[in-house]
Amino acid sequence: MNRNDPSIFLCFGFMTVMKLFLLLCIGCAIVPDNAAEAVETRRLSGFQALMDTLVAGDYPAANQICDSVLNSGGSAAAALYARMAGIYARITDYEDSSGRGLFFALSDSCLHRARADLALPGADRAALHYLIGSCYSSKALLLNREGSSLSAIRLLMKSRDEFARAIEADPEFYDAYLGRGAYRYGVATHGSLVGFLPFMPSKSSGWSDMWLAVQRSDFSKWSALTALVWFALEDKEYALADSICLAGLQRFPNCRGFLWPQLSLRVRQERWPEADAIARNLYAQYSSLGANAYDQIGLCLQISQICDRLGRSDEAREWANRGVLTPRTTAVSERRREKLRELAVRAAQ
Repeated sequence: MNRNDPSIFLCFGFMTVMKLFLLLCIGCAIVPDNAAEAVETRRLSGFQALMDTLVAGDYPAANQICDSVLNSGGSAAAALYARMAGIYARITDYEDSSGRGLFFALSDSCLHRARADLALPGADRAALHYLIGSCYSSKALLLNREGSSLSAIRLLMKSRDEFARAIEADPEFYDAYLGRGAYRYGVATHGSLVGFLPFMPSKSSGWSDMWLAVQRSDFSKWSALTALVWFALEDKEYALADSICLAGLQRFPNCRGFLWPQLSLRVRQERWPEADAIARNLYAQYSSLGANAYDQIGLCLQISQICDRLGRSDEAREWANRGVLTPRTTAVSERRREKLRELAVRAAQ
């Protein structure tokens, strides 16, 4: 994952915008196991805390909350997705595929349960369609990460249809507007090959949908902003991006979801001392995790480049050498091949 370039879209450019669906459906599909007798609210109180822990990257706490959700007597489909979302968040944050098998198993179970619940009398159709769409999109993103682009695109098209059904079933289900807005923004921004078609959505309509979700959704505000800040950077709306990062870091101190775009912003602004501090903060966090050579290598290169900008050539070489010597798996070495070559050149200077 190139943390400083959000434009990793396939075909119509769905992939980066769809990443924000990871956390958005948490707490949005609370349908009781016996829907024929009663219909609960679709929002479960524990899910707000779950979302906060995932945005903050506190996965042990998220697992504890998932356990409480599973034991609360709420929707089995929602609980399955909550556990799946936690695994996916950890995989993408740590760039670590452990847990992949469990992720897909939980996803399939969630899809099966949600589809079955749709047939029950009194089912919350908007919530269930949203949950199904979110499963499709998160599965697609993981498949794309592994190189299965065509399968990913097919799943993303399915997720688009499910989010549309959620909005049709409940126009005030504002979390679903974020899904629709991400689709519209991605297609309008990166769909130049089909831009002449009359049914193409506009970039402004996508942006409006996403901000409506930020302002009025129940659970999606902060996870949405970790994605929207990249769109602001892409559009060179640096003041907006800066305000989003500052607000996010005030709410979630040292949150990697806001530190990465803040680092990208400071580099673009050539505010090197601030960029240096942010990059070192991220490096310290990943070093303490003990399982993220992928990002450690990238950060070593970033810090080395920043040190050169600050006139600290000896320190730049030290960081380059640190990156070369970072313990890593064969898979990480392959994925970081170009950066490792650049680090080796810099270390030898």
